[in-house]
Amino acid sequence: MALTDIASSPINWQKNLFAAWRSCFLTGTAFSLVMSFLPLYVEQLGVTDPHSLNLWSGVVFSIPFLFSAIASPFCDGLADRKGRKIMLLRSAPGMAIVMVLMGLSTSIWQFLTLRALSGGFVPDANALTSVHFRLKKPRGLHDGKWFTN
Repeated sequence: MALTDIASSPINWQKNLFAAWRSCFLTGTAFSLVMSFLPLYVEQLGVTDPHSLNLWSGVVFSIPFLFSAIASPFCDGLADRKGRKIMLLRSAPGMAIVMVLMGLSTSIWQFLTLRALSGGFVPDANALTSVHFRLKKPRGLHDGKWFTN
């Protein structure tokens, strides 16, 4: 099969959309699974009062999602200007370094800061999923033709 055959082959957009959705879903699920272990780790960092433990666990869990929502438009704009592959080269080592440093943190403030930084790398990881999948919707799918009589 020549390169021109691959370029001219039709795109199975439904299969690609499902693969992109599945990978984003699994990424989000993996980030959410840490919730059950956060109170134990926060307690090891010195927060012992039950009320404070609940509060810190909630803040530490939610801060990456807040920073992800804030960083997402900037990361998308930067990816459009500089290219998505260079963003992947920035995001993957950045997440790895932040994850290692989270395991080495000695105070709750260090852990909170590193969790916030990890939220800044998540938009790149999710947006870069689309680099691997070519999605080309059939004409008329979302331009109102299917939703009118």
